[in-house]
Amino acid sequence: MNLADGNLWAGAVIGMVLGVLATLLIRPLERYLDRRLESRTTIRSRDLINDLLDDREAVRDFLILQVLETTLIGALVAILAGVLFALSSLLIDIGRFIAFVGQVVAIVGSVLIIRIAGDAISVARAARRHARSAVVAKQESTTDPGSSSGAPAST
Repeated sequence: MNLADGNLWAGAVIGMVLGVLATLLIRPLERYLDRRLESRTTIRSRDLINDLLDDREAVRDFLILQVLETTLIGALVAILAGVLFALSSLLIDIGRFIAFVGQVVAIVGSVLIIRIAGDAISVARAARRHARSAVVAKQESTTDPGSSSGAPAST
């Protein structure tokens, strides 16, 4: 067995060990990241919701702004990652490093978009719940308090 065969088998064994470790560690890492994102989103969303819920136009404007922000970030990240990937194929010496930087840029951009979209979704859901509860409260206030059927008061 020559040196190349030895390197091949060593690489295969190391790859299998790293694959098993990654498989074992990925679920706890995903759960940790999910909890962290949820708690951060909940805190930010709660503050935004408290400020925006009484004004439906402010909620709409906030959500439109979030759509525009995610679109802008997505476009800028796509352009930057595309340029980095193009440069990686042109510059042979440091091409792998530039490709890696391009991948990191794409991942960071995706995380930013997910964070912004998560806040926007939380605000939109809270606004919908708030609007529904206001409608229910209005309906309850228009019903006859002495009526057990919940039918509207007759005049």
